[in-house]
Amino acid sequence: MGLEQWALDLAGSPWVYLAMYLFAAIDGFFPPIPSESVVIALAALAVGPGGEPSLWLLVPVAAAGAFTGTRSPTRSARA
Repeated sequence: MGLEQWALDLAGSPWVYLAMYLFAAIDGFFPPIPSESVVIALAALAVGPGGEPSLWLLVPVAAAGAFTGTRSPTRSARA
């Protein structure tokens, strides 16, 4: 099983939302993680023939991860 097949299998599983959340959160304080690219790729899969993952869940999960990632460095700097 190659990397492409692994990514497609992940996109079709419920774990994709956790992965998206983590990518977006880490991108908030470690910019080399390309969460924007992951969101675009998953959104393209969502509107494709398979319809997985759900775009209605993907967008809020990505937004919550980005919010968490943006707030984490600020909160740790105040402590």
